[in-house]
Amino acid sequence: SPHRRSRGSGACTKWSVTSPPSTARPSATASPTTDIVGGRPEIAPFEPGPPVESRDFDSEALDALLAELTAERWASAAYLRTLTADDLAATSAYGQHGSLAAGDFVHEWPFHDHDHLQQILAILKMAHPPAMTEQMQRALTSD
Repeated sequence: SPHRRSRGSGACTKWSVTSPPSTARPSATASPTTDIVGGRPEIAPFEPGPPVESRDFDSEALDALLAELTAERWASAAYLRTLTADDLAATSAYGQHGSLAAGDFVHEWPFHDHDHLQQILAILKMAHPPAMTEQMQRALTSD
């Protein structure tokens, strides 16, 4: 069983993801991009709290969450390959941000995923050092 960090805990006994690597948005089936390409005049609001809070990520294995993220991103990539230049240029209102193009969200996805990967890396950086020798721990922190 992998080392995990409990939500809200500094102890490295459980890992947790307050914003999990598997997300409800962006995805191939529900995203600002699909709202815009689908002709919606406004991008549907999305509150990530309920989907995140309704799932017990602490009880799920990291490899299962990573597999879910991978599958979701493959599905998203397949959807993106279907979009035309006109689809990517289509715009919809997005609250205080004004009118945004579908392509804006396509180009935002790497930043979104980068944040999740940074979360995963932070979890792994907390989980692995306790199992390392002191020498290796020092080597990781030295220049």
